[in-house]
Amino acid sequence: MKKVLLFTGIVSLCLLGCSVPSVKTVYKAKTNQQSSTSYVVLDPEQSLASQITRPNCTYEVPYGFDLEGSDLVLPQSVDLRFTGGQIYNGNIVFNNTYLEGFVRFSKCTYSGKIATEEVNLSWFDFEDGKTRVVVLGNTRYTLKTHSAAVLESIINACDGGTVLIDQVYVTTKPITLRGTVTLKGLDSNEGIYATRSQNAEYGFINETSSAFIAESGAKVSMYGITVLGYMSLYISGNIWEKEYANGTHLTNPYALCGLELKPGASAVKIHDSTFTAWTYGICSKGGTIGEVKNTYFSSCRFGFYADGTNNFTCLGCRFNTNLLNFHFHERNLDNYVNEHVRLTKTDGDQIRKIGAGLYLKNCSNVKIKECRFEFNFIHATLDETNKNIDIEKCIFDTGTIAQVMIYNANAARNTVTSYSNPAYSNINITGNTFARGARCDFTDSTGKTSYPGFGIFYIVEGNNRGSTINITDNIVSDQMEVERGRNVKYEEAIFCIHNTSTTSKLISTGNSFNSAKAESVYDIVSGSSGTYTVTTKNNNNGNLSLTSGNSSVLNFN
Repeated sequence: MKKVLLFTGIVSLCLLGCSVPSVKTVYKAKTNQQSSTSYVVLDPEQSLASQITRPNCTYEVPYGFDLEGSDLVLPQSVDLRFTGGQIYNGNIVFNNTYLEGFVRFSKCTYSGKIATEEVNLSWFDFEDGKTRVVVLGNTRYTLKTHSAAVLESIINACDGGTVLIDQVYVTTKPITLRGTVTLKGLDSNEGIYATRSQNAEYGFINETSSAFIAESGAKVSMYGITVLGYMSLYISGNIWEKEYANGTHLTNPYALCGLELKPGASAVKIHDSTFTAWTYGICSKGGTIGEVKNTYFSSCRFGFYADGTNNFTCLGCRFNTNLLNFHFHERNLDNYVNEHVRLTKTDGDQIRKIGAGLYLKNCSNVKIKECRFEFNFIHATLDETNKNIDIEKCIFDTGTIAQVMIYNANAARNTVTSYSNPAYSNINITGNTFARGARCDFTDSTGKTSYPGFGIFYIVEGNNRGSTINITDNIVSDQMEVERGRNVKYEEAIFCIHNTSTTSKLISTGNSFNSAKAESVYDIVSGSSGTYTVTTKNNNNGNLSLTSGNSSVLNFN
């Protein structure tokens, strides 16, 4: 068969015509508890159901056995040892079943529990006899598709174990996860920094629905796999433009997820994996997350979206070109609410919903460390209510609208009148490096040149919800990778602030802004009111003007 290699930046999908050898199981010796009490070589002249009758036995499968559509309900804790045979064409009910040898099942359905610690998907032939054409640029790829129902049953039968992903599997329906399972690329490598081609030969493509949905109680880990959505959608942008030209995306998003965590579901560890071309690469709304490490998010509307999700770490991840469409740079601000009416700095309520590399909403106790952000609509957005958020030692390369957006103006949540119960508390953005520009110098669909973004930090405060934001030891650098290779539009300000509150505070300490091309450090958007308190200490602003706009709103202390 052909092995599919997914280079999942924005760049290409490559098919390599190389064969995939059959894989023999290699396992540690069984423990005494796992050992069976007798050994039976199965007879091809008799049915399996008549021979596999005793629990705790080892059954050797040397020949092919056709179940002829019947059920094979296995006794408890048997060992199926494949020595050249296979089982096909039936319904298999595992019962704490151990599999070993040259395992081969074909055209079956599965339920129950597999006891083998590591199960290779290549043991199961579950192609559905169909094909799907994947279009990338001017190239069309015809790929065989696989039964999502059978794949789902195999994965859930491995509750408590690991499923080894040995190639790329194409499905057209989501896989629902219910137990505890680890999905791992067969020979995946653990990196020290996420790259677009990491472990690209192991994974899943689904262009028509979400890839994985973890239900309440599910605990999933992923190591070294690629999860690819509708690539041509995100390259061409045609469907996005039709869906969102009238602004309906604000309330009715076209929502497909690489991994969706339902409330009560958990992503224990996501390491060295890639999520490309989804509405949400990873989406957690009330789920729990342990650690996301060395993982690549690309070509999504939102790369990593966390709502009501607490106590997790995102380490060494890369967020690249997460926006509605790769060619959407200027149109991101056009045609959303009214035809050709551009959104402005006072439209934060709508801008926060368009897209981001990282999106945190109603989260607490989150650490974002040593990640890289580049070409996202907004690199990192904090929305509604967030507490104890640390963003540290990250690289923020050229973005589109802003590099960090903090939205704290929703009247429906946590309205406060003092610092004692703020909607945002202990938000620490520390030791990061920021590019000077946030807008690539492209033109929009009408030929107009691009505009500067809304500030390196775009902050919207309102409704006296309260916030304390700590900006410490950050650098705006003139040596960023993208700036050296492309023309960019530089930010007009370091901090672009739209304020209608009296209970918000920014503490800026030890930052180096002197290399910025901005006109001012603090730009207060026209229409702002109230009081925005700023505490500054030991910052290097170079020759930048301190304030611009409605500076009377600022209260320096």
